[in-house]
Amino acid sequence: MENNGEDIFKLIPQWGGAVLLLATLLSAGYLLSVDRILPSPEPEIDLLGKDSSPNRINDDLGGVPGEQVAISSSSSPVGLPYLLYLPPTWQPGAGHKWPILVFLHGQGESGFSPTDVALQGPPSLVKHNTSSLLGSEFAVLSPQKPPGSSWIEQGGLVVELVRKLVQSYDVDSARVYLTGVSAGGYGAWALAAQYPNTWAAVVPICGGGDPSWAPSLRSTPLWVFHGANDVVISVKQSDRMVKAVKEIGNENVTYTRLEDAPGHDPSWSEAGIPDMPGHASWVKAYYGKDGDILYRW
Repeated sequence: MENNGEDIFKLIPQWGGAVLLLATLLSAGYLLSVDRILPSPEPEIDLLGKDSSPNRINDDLGGVPGEQVAISSSSSPVGLPYLLYLPPTWQPGAGHKWPILVFLHGQGESGFSPTDVALQGPPSLVKHNTSSLLGSEFAVLSPQKPPGSSWIEQGGLVVELVRKLVQSYDVDSARVYLTGVSAGGYGAWALAAQYPNTWAAVVPICGGGDPSWAPSLRSTPLWVFHGANDVVISVKQSDRMVKAVKEIGNENVTYTRLEDAPGHDPSWSEAGIPDMPGHASWVKAYYGKDGDILYRW
């Protein structure tokens, strides 16, 4: 049986027996769309006190120029935990409008500790290198969804958070970009279709969606990444979405279909995460010279 998308995520329980469920589903022929399965942590207390940084901007969003700040659900103005990164040269009221990249994480980073979202992708990149092209020229918002929920369900909160950043942080509303990996790749397709006027461009990675969403994506610039050798989420998921949006008349679609995509993120060894052959196609999208090409796109 082919994995048909994000519905399978809701079968994953929030306790240590997830490994048993995984084995059962694999034996039944499912290809699970997960990054990793972990017991969900207990909700944590407020991660950001009002005086936690001398550079903290005086508002309810928690931004600090040159830092990536973790905001818990109790501090979040929309109730959704998130990481927020602002470039080192960001200054309130300076008149410069900044682009922002919104990153949707995979299933394994769901929870109540937003620091977990920095495992991989854009929040990992700006955490370790603020002088990179992404770190110097973009704000980066990385929300965290609760365990057992989908990005489709959390989409309204994500968009409301973006709206607040546009209002408060000199974010350019015409340069709001969306990307996501694995479960977040499904989320990127879904939120692109749900809120098509929000995003300047969308980059879904190793995800998928419903081809019936294509009419809503007619005018959205898309750059899609997927590994043909992905054993976690079949590349057919991206194939059919790309086919659908092209057939509806979207001529601004780029599809990077990697024949030999990586099986791990550089951070996985230290985190003790095993290889997942072909699944880490975001390595070719976000990092190094390949990443710079994407961020200049």
